[in-house]
Amino acid sequence: MRRHGGSWRRLVWLSSLLLHSGTFSLAVGRVSSLTQLKSLLTQRQSAASRAAVEEAIQSLATAPLDLGPQVLSGRWRLLWSSQTADVNPFATPDEVLGGCCFQEICLSADGSGRLDNVVLWADGWRLIGGAAVAPMSGVRNTFSKLDKNADGKLELDEWLEYMATFRISDAEATQSFKAWDVDGSNGISIDEFESLMNARFILSVDSAVIELGPLPKIDFSFSSFAKLIDTTKRERSEAEGTGAGASELIGRGWLECIYLNEGVRISRDNTGFLYVHQREADTAAVASLS
Repeated sequence: MRRHGGSWRRLVWLSSLLLHSGTFSLAVGRVSSLTQLKSLLTQRQSAASRAAVEEAIQSLATAPLDLGPQVLSGRWRLLWSSQTADVNPFATPDEVLGGCCFQEICLSADGSGRLDNVVLWADGWRLIGGAAVAPMSGVRNTFSKLDKNADGKLELDEWLEYMATFRISDAEATQSFKAWDVDGSNGISIDEFESLMNARFILSVDSAVIELGPLPKIDFSFSSFAKLIDTTKRERSEAEGTGAGASELIGRGWLECIYLNEGVRISRDNTGFLYVHQREADTAAVASLS
């Protein structure tokens, strides 16, 4: 009995230590936030629900995650995106152009490959927008340009200036600065910066195809139609102050994963839009367009 009592006292002591250290409360908070996020994703599209989802995402995700290609590869179903979160008040957040949307990612070990966004209306009836994927390059050169005082690390003011180019608020940028300053040196080193950049993939949009059952495929690849989609998206992000809308970058940008847990993936692109996907149990690749 004494031995049992001693174990119980040790358990109480350990629980108290976890509670006071914040470890237990942090874990519970994240689980609670994920549960809250999932419940919000069932609401109809509206400005209010979009704001609530983005607030829940901010409590879950603080910085990009450096994940391997094998983790991201697979078939993901879109649950929500800030791009379409308040477009149609009669639709749920997972509806895009009246259909359900999937993202198919296929990456090789070096991070190169393809990403296809598929809007599915029925078997054989779908819109497929594709992009070539490549890892970030020139990271050290970028770091040197940002390191204005050449002391080998990015201080908070340098980091805030860099994040401002993506229309990221000082509060959110400060939060990400603390997250990426892994060694607590009050600065982001080149190794920490490389880890951050490795979490991003360069996307180059190269195709837009519509399949309408037995009818011939309509291929808009490399046409003004594909660019129109991206231009409209960039113009909206620029109007909202969430991202850059440079015309010379039409059809090209980056995507980063900022949260992954329980099969739920949250991503952010260079225009500042957020996306929530759920990994599909069936990871079979989208059929070839050729």
